[in-house]
Order: sequence, then structure tokens, then C-alpha cells
Amino acid sequence: MTTLTPAPIEETPLPAAIRARNSLHLSGAFGAGKTSAALARIRWLLGQERIRGDDILVLVPQRSLGRPYTEQLRGPEIPPGPPVRVTTYAGLARAAAELYWPLVAPQAGFADPRREPTFLNLETSQYHMQRFVQAAFDRGEFDAIRLEAGRVVSQVLDNLNKASLHGFSIDEAYQRLELSVPQGEQMAARLNVLQTAARISREYRAHCLAQSLVDFSLWIGLFNEQVLNNEWSRTHLFRSHRHLVMDNAEEDTFASHQLVRRWLPHLESALILSD
Repeated sequence: MTTLTPAPIEETPLPAAIRARNSLHLSGAFGAGKTSAALARIRWLLGQERIRGDDILVLVPQRSLGRPYTEQLRGPEIPPGPPVRVTTYAGLARAAAELYWPLVAPQAGFADPRREPTFLNLETSQYHMQRFVQAAFDRGEFDAIRLEAGRVVSQVLDNLNKASLHGFSIDEAYQRLELSVPQGEQMAARLNVLQTAARISREYRAHCLAQSLVDFSLWIGLFNEQVLNNEWSRTHLFRSHRHLVMDNAEEDTFASHQLVRRWLPHLESALILSD
């Protein structure tokens, strides 16, 4: 993969490199014109025969960073047809988990794989987690720390999400957290709190599996462990887009980088942008 470092972008022979079906890594400072170069490539691709908008995937770390693409890739100068897909890794994973649900749910431990899944947002995830955290507070299991129940709910969910993004099980994630606890007179109390949080995580996960509730950590897990490891769904996914633009790659997650690494050999072109 070629690496280009622009001056600003207008001062380099970039158009020839951009307007081609190749794989490039383009790095440069903020404001150098990397997104403009990506938009130039996308417009060029859309002008080629047998390339539709939905053949092109734009992957960004957060939805707000996709706004230049959604705003610029519309209007009379853009060929008619399906739009370019602009999404995040999490958005791609959720859509895939929903699309391939009948295929992957039986392997993921859901009590009734035939039941339609309910995808949870942050607020509904907190609602379902709250009961388990509050029960632990009522038993005095968090007396050693000065945190409100709502803060613990957010932290336990965050731990689950980070574990899924890095491919760790609940037990593996909390074993790592326990290793980071400093020695001292509070060590035993902090370890007890972490063990309680691990148990709450398992209770919450069991509740989700029983009720076909799919939170962020579960749909990331479904995507990484089931969709990408099932030959049929992986092949179907990788054939759904033939051209990739990954913007702000340095801000994205390990899981997103691993996905792109696996997808690259199947793409006709790829442009990866980073600061």
C-alpha cells in the first residue's frame, strides 16, 4: 500500500493517484485536504461504468465525521442511483447483526433465536442494567466506593463495550482490570467491587440473551465472532461493497482496523486517510 504525505493537497500530483482503482494510504495534517481528495475519488468512481453508489463504503469513527460526505455527495452532479454508504464501524456491525440474525443468533447463546431482536440504545441499555446494579447497592456491595448507582451503570456498560471491541470475554476483561488495581489498604475493597461488577455484567448479559435484547456490546460481539467467522455471511458482506474510503483511521477502534485489514484483499480499491 502506497503512503502519500501531502503538502497541501493541491501542490502534489494527487489527482492521478486518486482517480484510479488502487489502494492508498494518505496521511497529512488537519486541513491538508484529505477528505477533499477522498470526495474526488468517490466522484471519479461514480463516473465509471458499472459502479453504483452503494458499491462504495465510507467508514468514519463517528457519524459527525461523515457529514462532509453525505452533504457533498448529493445534488445534480452526482449520478442517479443508490447513495454511497457512509457509516461507522458500530453502524455497520449493527446492520450486519440485524441482517444476518437468523444465521448467527442460534450460535450466540440466545434463548429463542427465532424471536425478533430488540436493539438497545444507551438509554435502554442503562434501564435494563439498572436493576442489577441497584440490587447490588441494596446489598451493600458497593459501600467501599463513593459512586452513585447511575455512574456504576455507565461504567459497567462501558467495560462491556470496550471488552467487545477488543475481543475479550467478560471474565477476561475483568481479570485485566483486577491486574491494574494498585496495592494498598484499599486493594481488597476495590477487587471486591470489580468482582461484583463482573457478576453484574454476567447477570445483565444473561438477561439480554433470554429476552433477545441486543446492546452495543452484543451486536459488536455478534459481528466479530459470528458474522465475520461464518463463511457465507462474511463473503456476502465483503461482496456488498467493492470500494472503501476510511477517513480519520487513527481515531477508529482496533476492531475497525481489524475489519478493514480482512476486507482489503477483497476490494477493488481502498483509500485510507489518517493524520
